Amino acid sequence: MKNSYRPSSQRRVTRDYARRRYGNPLFAFRGKQGPSNARRTAGRIIMVAVPLLAITAALWYAGWGPAFRIGAIDVVGASPAFEETARDLISKRMSGARAGIFPQSSIFFFDRDAALADIKAQFALDKIELRKKLPNSLVLDVSEKEVKAALLTTEGFLAVDGSGSVIRRLTETEVGDLGDFPPDMAAVPVRGLGAEVVDIKGKNEPPPSAGDIAKNRNRYPLIVDRKAGKKRPGETVASPGTLALILQANARLPDVAGARVRWFEADDASETLTVTMDGDWRVLFATSTPFDAQAERLALVLKENIGAKRPQLEYVDLRYNEKIFYRLKDQQPAKP
Repeated sequence: MKNSYRPSSQRRVTRDYARRRYGNPLFAFRGKQGPSNARRTAGRIIMVAVPLLAITAALWYAGWGPAFRIGAIDVVGASPAFEETARDLISKRMSGARAGIFPQSSIFFFDRDAALADIKAQFALDKIELRKKLPNSLVLDVSEKEVKAALLTTEGFLAVDGSGSVIRRLTETEVGDLGDFPPDMAAVPVRGLGAEVVDIKGKNEPPPSAGDIAKNRNRYPLIVDRKAGKKRPGETVASPGTLALILQANARLPDVAGARVRWFEADDASETLTVTMDGDWRVLFATSTPFDAQAERLALVLKENIGAKRPQLEYVDLRYNEKIFYRLKDQQPAKP
């Protein structure tokens, strides 16, 4: 069989598909070098810039946008005095920036732990919880300790709970409910400035009537601490046993002694509680002895040994089991 003649243009050519280049038809190839460096760089910039712009916009909206700006602070279970102070502390924290950049007025960037620390530095509480509530609210839920006594220190007036620990500073209203202080303190009535200075202890007040003796002038038992040093919330200033003795003495001494209680000074190291009574005489209690036993002995010595000499009485010391010591002013200590 004769070979047929075919033109060169029709000759069958063997193709090598292993060497074929495959690529994006949208990009033009320049020989073996592929896309240009400029186009490659532009593509990379777009791939980085688009997500970065999206993240920046989201951060701006979360931090500076109005939707998540804190607009409400709800306080649950708190007294008006605590609520006012807590709101001020939270607002002060909101006015700052977190990490020096992000505004804490945003619900997302508000530093909840730092705000709780601010509050705990001024209050001792049974419970405190601060929650973020989207889109723009804070909820502060607290349970306050009950005030059982007032403490007067070189730093001012503090509230004390039933365990003998500092709770917080007394409010202006609570300080106003205290009307009997040590004689080295004086108060100036605001309305009387430029007119007169009034001694807080009330020397010019008439003597109390029989019906008023049971009413101490201080709403809370007043504990006087003359030692310098700042007392922090949660710090113990009197043992629980001493505080219990103070509460009993404050409630019952007016009936037992026939005089109002003015203030207390506690010394746990020497187990002594000194009570200053109306008329500027004192009773020294042992903190380790039940109040009932010591109150009974006080009533007996006041009735049988002191009697009409009460105006000259300086102190009665009940700290010793075998003897009761008392002293009249300008005289040597005596014992029954």
